[in-house]
Amino acid sequence: MPRTPEQIAADDALTAAIENHQAAYHDDNEGVLTDYLVIAGRTFWDDDGDQVEAVYLTVRDDSVSLSKQLGLVEFASLIVRRHITDD
Repeated sequence: MPRTPEQIAADDALTAAIENHQAAYHDDNEGVLTDYLVIAGRTFWDDDGDQVEAVYLTVRDDSVSLSKQLGLVEFASLIVRRHITDD
């Protein structure tokens, strides 16, 4: 499905933000950004005042394959688990 101009602009801005974030936080920012998967949590309240949580997931240009997404998520999970055990 073709992306709208607004979606293309948002994807370009997200890619630039990721590049800027990596450059600011990592000295070894070598190579080319080829894929990404962003996971975000949102909290809101329904009409009854109950807290509801949701997870939002987006990928680069809406074009990263499911196998690559799963690979990124699983590898990131290993990194997080390593941080936990190192602390």
